[in-house]
Amino acid sequence: MISPVRRWARTILAALGASLLLSFLFALLSWQAAGLAPERARTLLRPLVETGSLFEMRSLPLGTVRIQRWYGNDCLVLAMLVLPQGESRAREAFSPWLAASPLAPLAMADPAGGSTAGPCLRLAELLEPGAERAVDRRYDRYLHGHRVAVALLLPLLGPIGLQVTVLGMLAGLLAGLAGCAGLRAGLRLRRGDPRWRRDAGFAGIGLCLLAFYGLPALGFWVSHALSDLVLAAFLWAMWLLPGREGAGPPWLLGAFGCCVALFEFLTGGLPLGAGLVLLAAALAERPQGMSSGALPGALRSLAAFLAGAALPFALKAALALLVFPEALNAENAEAFTHRFHGPVLPELPPPIVAEWSKLIGFDLRQVDGDPWLRLRFLLFRLEGYYWQMGLGSGQAGRLVIRGSLAGLALLAPFALWRNRARAMVALGAALLLLGWYLVFLNHSMLHPVWMARCMVIFPAALWVLAVPLLPGPRRAAAALPGGLPMRA
Repeated sequence: MISPVRRWARTILAALGASLLLSFLFALLSWQAAGLAPERARTLLRPLVETGSLFEMRSLPLGTVRIQRWYGNDCLVLAMLVLPQGESRAREAFSPWLAASPLAPLAMADPAGGSTAGPCLRLAELLEPGAERAVDRRYDRYLHGHRVAVALLLPLLGPIGLQVTVLGMLAGLLAGLAGCAGLRAGLRLRRGDPRWRRDAGFAGIGLCLLAFYGLPALGFWVSHALSDLVLAAFLWAMWLLPGREGAGPPWLLGAFGCCVALFEFLTGGLPLGAGLVLLAAALAERPQGMSSGALPGALRSLAAFLAGAALPFALKAALALLVFPEALNAENAEAFTHRFHGPVLPELPPPIVAEWSKLIGFDLRQVDGDPWLRLRFLLFRLEGYYWQMGLGSGQAGRLVIRGSLAGLALLAPFALWRNRARAMVALGAALLLLGWYLVFLNHSMLHPVWMARCMVIFPAALWVLAVPLLPGPRRAAAALPGGLPMRA
């Protein structure tokens, strides 16, 4: 019998080990990516300007919303590749340059506003022959997996090919998960195998992400789709490699956390990834008599994921301390902590303050002095992007999100009565996102274009909460010697 302390220690060590290996691999890939000559990148990217693709607008399946084909973070990443590297290759691999730009801040760039995002206008300037390519500062706050992936794939696929390939892979993974898991659920249901519920749960999660995660919009944006590919790939892995008590083997969850961190841009990867881990843990198969282990198993799964995510950042901080001390400065720390509860009014242009004050029903100039007004403003901002979850229709997105929240509230008491531990884990996935919004309040209010679609966790959690209540075989899996469930 393994003690709880040893079980936790093994979980964290396995997660950290997998994360450490992936971090070293990423360091090698970063070194390789830093070898892409800026002149080569400019040659590959200039057709975006010459053909007008950089300025294209796209329609969504529903509604009248039209969005840019290339958005701010895409162009931010592409601009990193065309700037002069200047210092050593090691410093470039550690953190890329940001372009100096007098253009409007990205926070206020509305993807449905009918105009090209500011960073894309700046990218067009940088791609002009003979342009002055002034740099601003090193972007030391993140790990920049996007820059590494784009630098390695751009020479192979070109910018348009990269965009289409990444979106196709993402949609294929999610559709494949929904189809394959759904098919196996049907086969197991016909055989009377109670494990069909786990398969049905993963099929529903894949379908929710495919339908309500804004893929027709943000899936086309490479900087977002690369992060989403990590989520989709590890959903497959958690389905195919189930954990005995949690979401999956600890090493797998540590690797998941590491990969999410490598592509983290404060665009929702961490809270959504953590939520998916909890949903997978709520669906975990357990032999008869082990249902009480649902909550401890879920907590260990979440801890493994978070440990795997924290390690790459810790390694970068340690490397900065030893090799690049200029990266550890008060400005970077202040910029990050500002995203928690920093004031939002200084970042809102006055015309927008006046316009939104009429829509929201209070003077927006008072928002930073009243916590209740800040919450109202957060809700106002998130609701403005319901169209992402509704395939372009704000009304459809509102129905999906509000309907899911209502369903969670109605179903929760019965689910908690039937199996408190499993239901608490599924509900915890939804509560975790709400907690993220409140902790990163400034960021969530200013960047709902990235954070709103994370609300896809609500319909996914509703489905996972409902799966155990569906009619079908309910007998527990018999246990083999050693406690492992029998496989059909």
